[in-house]
Amino acid sequence: PRILKKTENGLHQVLPTSVLEAFKDIEIGQVIQGPSKLSLKLDDSLDLKLGTDQDYLQFGYDKAKQEVYIDRSSLKIQQAGEEEWPTVRRAVTVQATDLLVLVDTNCLEIFINDGQETLTSTFYVEGQ
Repeated sequence: PRILKKTENGLHQVLPTSVLEAFKDIEIGQVIQGPSKLSLKLDDSLDLKLGTDQDYLQFGYDKAKQEVYIDRSSLKIQQAGEEEWPTVRRAVTVQATDLLVLVDTNCLEIFINDGQETLTSTFYVEGQ
């Protein structure tokens, strides 16, 4: 579920508090066990990987391009859908100051600047 919140910068998407409370706070480098959330303040570019050295989902923020992205190109299990456009990489152009990253079993969701923009991707890492 989502809540649309009207702000001076337009509509923002937020999650109900009850949903957020189901996610455990984690830090970069910590093993993910169950639904987890990572809160990040951004001063510079950031590039993170979720998975193993040879099989991972990549996501982050490119400050020079002002782009938050999710890249599935390094996953061994690639998804194919009926879309007529590539789905390996998703990105939004935004001057990001903070990210809320939610990770569940096979889903990654990024809320940018308190929901100004959002990105969602499913992913499958072999053996996990």
